Amino acid sequence: MDDSRVTSQIEKPPHLLGIPTALILGAGASAPYGFPLGPELKNRLLEQTANGQTQTLLQELGFDLKLLRLFSDALRYGTHPTVDVFLEKKTSFRDIGSFLIALTLIPLESPQALFPQKDWYGDLFNTLNLEGLSNTDNLSIVTLNYDRSLEHFLFNNIEYNCPDILMEQAHKNREKIHIVHAHGSLGNYPDVGYGISSSNKDAIRSAADSIKIISDHLADSDDFADAKDSIKRAERIVIIGFGYNQVTLDALLADVASDGRAIYGTAYKLDNKDRERVEDFFNGNISLGSQNQTAMETLRKWNLFSQ
Repeated sequence: MDDSRVTSQIEKPPHLLGIPTALILGAGASAPYGFPLGPELKNRLLEQTANGQTQTLLQELGFDLKLLRLFSDALRYGTHPTVDVFLEKKTSFRDIGSFLIALTLIPLESPQALFPQKDWYGDLFNTLNLEGLSNTDNLSIVTLNYDRSLEHFLFNNIEYNCPDILMEQAHKNREKIHIVHAHGSLGNYPDVGYGISSSNKDAIRSAADSIKIISDHLADSDDFADAKDSIKRAERIVIIGFGYNQVTLDALLADVASDGRAIYGTAYKLDNKDRERVEDFFNGNISLGSQNQTAMETLRKWNLFSQ
């Protein structure tokens, strides 16, 4: 199948802020900044279970080491492809799994991985023109990721690069961008600092409590409801770095899958079978990128972001 067929039909779309637009961010959107994709997260969690400091911290947080060993064996020897799928099926590990996810991801919130600006975050920042007359209230960002890398990047890239005389205006424009973590986050930014210590038990507990997984009752979550509303209000949807998990598609996008609005989706390393499944879900109403192009390369090809 020629996966460039749909992409090649796209001609200069309206400016990113020209119409109400929702960006939907999957794990691949954070991958350029040091965060793991699904299979890699599984391996990192297994490393955590063998870490002596992690074992001590989990005991201090009230977990039994026997439960940790059972978790480790089931994750290691089971056939579950991702941590989300594992926790969906093995509900007895739901709580300790959330703590291990938090313990794994918090140390990866590294400012050094974000600056100087690079990859598609940099292109997004250039496109937003935060120093000028920017219609940033037209932009909503729905992230399926727990990390706060984008929030930290936008705030600090203004601090590092904007002329002092324009910084107040730039931050006002930034604050108009609606960012929602559909599955929870590692903490409300900036109230919970970026790059906090993974030995901070209060921060770990807060992050773990915030984390939602696919099998949770997401319909009861205010964040998930906010995410769905943000998508419904958008005239254009741009999906970045998402693996198109079917459960998430059904829960988040079924209402807008075929109502005629413009929908774009990156498709790096998406195989033909999954590509056809995604196109069927959207009834052909999605422009998918090439499986050979990264998210940044696809977004640039579509002329959605400035370089």
